Amino acid sequence: MKKKKPFETKAFQKKLKAILLTIGNNLYTLRNDRKESLQTVAKAVGISRQFLSRIEKGLAPRFRLTVLGELCRYYNVQMTEVVTKASKPKVSKANFSATKTTTWKLKKPVKN
Repeated sequence: MKKKKPFETKAFQKKLKAILLTIGNNLYTLRNDRKESLQTVAKAVGISRQFLSRIEKGLAPRFRLTVLGELCRYYNVQMTEVVTKASKPKVSKANFSATKTTTWKLKKPVKN
């Protein structure tokens, strides 16, 4: 029987998807914080707007490291920050409850 390659396993695919989603979320956060459009960033880096959108959504598993490097250079951040930086937690008001002192208290942990 033929042995599966490491990238063919479900565990590897799941981990890859999580990493790509983290990178995409971090790139989206950088772009959104600067209030720049997909078109502006994509043109500056030399890729299409659609491709940048797929990267930000974590749907581009085969983009080159050089593209990530160009994006990091554009945003003036280290590549390690984009790959490892924890994204801002996405918290909605539905996950909080108001107390009498009008402070917000987390009801349940937010899944990333």
